[in-house]
Amino acid sequence: MTAATNPTRHVLVVGAQCEGGARLEGLEDAARALHAALVDPKLGACVDRGEQSLLIGTNLGSTQVREAVERAAQDARRDGGLLVLALLGHGEGAEGAPLYFVTSGGENAAPLSNVNVPSLLGDLLNHPGLAGLIAIVDTCLAGGAVPATPVIIAGPQGGNVRFSLLFGATAKELAFDLRLSRGLTRMIEEGMPGTGEFLKVDDDLMEHLREQIDGQQPGRYVFDGAPYFGDVLWLARNRAASLNRDLGSIASKAVRDAVLRIDSSLQLSTEGELVAWLKENKQTASAGSWAAVHRLREVLAELEAGRKTLNVANKVFGPNLTEDDLRLVGMLAGLPLRFLRNESPPTLRDLVEYAAHHGGAAGGQHRALAHLVAAMTQVTGHGDQLPEDVVIWAQDLELTPTVKNHLRELNHQPHGEWAPRLVLVLADDGGESVVRVDAWLLFGRAVLGSQRFLCNPGDKGLKAALAKAVAWSAPWANGP
Repeated sequence: MTAATNPTRHVLVVGAQCEGGARLEGLEDAARALHAALVDPKLGACVDRGEQSLLIGTNLGSTQVREAVERAAQDARRDGGLLVLALLGHGEGAEGAPLYFVTSGGENAAPLSNVNVPSLLGDLLNHPGLAGLIAIVDTCLAGGAVPATPVIIAGPQGGNVRFSLLFGATAKELAFDLRLSRGLTRMIEEGMPGTGEFLKVDDDLMEHLREQIDGQQPGRYVFDGAPYFGDVLWLARNRAASLNRDLGSIASKAVRDAVLRIDSSLQLSTEGELVAWLKENKQTASAGSWAAVHRLREVLAELEAGRKTLNVANKVFGPNLTEDDLRLVGMLAGLPLRFLRNESPPTLRDLVEYAAHHGGAAGGQHRALAHLVAAMTQVTGHGDQLPEDVVIWAQDLELTPTVKNHLRELNHQPHGEWAPRLVLVLADDGGESVVRVDAWLLFGRAVLGSQRFLCNPGDKGLKAALAKAVAWSAPWANGP
């Protein structure tokens, strides 16, 4: 069997829902989100066949699911491509028994009304013309999905296959809340720094998944008996790798400054390179370099938080934000005037990177990111309700209370707070004449900036200083 360098990628995501008390809340949304990530041209790059690549429902039955799998396999075979198959729902079986995917709509149904998963995967692996098979099984007892080795090596294909299986729990464990599907989708959307151009079912992927999934043990099974070489079985393109190449000026400077503290000849410029260097240099030889390495770790954490924030902001808010909106968002988040008043308006990346690496009036980089996302939520008209993707992001970064508190402040502050306020303080330094005017530009509780204007003695000097202060604040008078 030969393989094209970039074989066509096909996908089928099946979300089989049960009835009554066995119903899985959020199954449909999890299946749609995983499908969307896998058919995204920049991520999973699979062919979107609409309803033929996403099958969701109650009481689907084994026949309907098998027919959908067969259609997907035939399409992949026709293109000489590979197939990504995801099964989400309830799983039944006993220790040592094969996993049955519950497609009947009810638990404890007759075996013929459900799908024997290892048998199904074995049939697919012996379907001629497939460049490879990646299976994702997110059910209870999912480890029971592994096909018997003789089926793979002694079937019609004679083991001439490439196969990766990702399962959400062992053959003895329950699975909860579709944690594998949700975690995998988030990982595809965010990427993994320091792991190359592609996400594969390998040690790196499992390490990241196990960090995200509690209460159950995900696992993998890989078989490679194909006589050709090449990165055929990648699950998705690594978004972190492309984002690493596209760091903005603020993030790039933060990286450069941190690296220079360690060694002026050290060439590190991306999140992935920082991850790799820190792994290779866990023990620092010099006590004097501890602070520099600590700062590098801080920058890495800032890059990760910024990357996750930019991902969710682009996805949820990006299409609805104008340049004026972005300036307003920065003001509501408390970012400083010296940053916001540049001639060219800040981009979404600029706002996120500044908040991630410098913080603002919120105090602390992560708090600044929380205020920034709260401001985007308010400006784009979501009211007090955080979008689902934002909820997941906030939980991941442990920022839920901070985001909610700032959003509540923005939604319930008096109408007059919606305009910048210029506060002028006249100082006399203990004498009879005003010698300076201190100007403070406020927006809500945020200090956008401050400036000091010296004045000559007399009314004329005071009026001139006041005029300068007003002129300094004027560009922001109608910003909101």
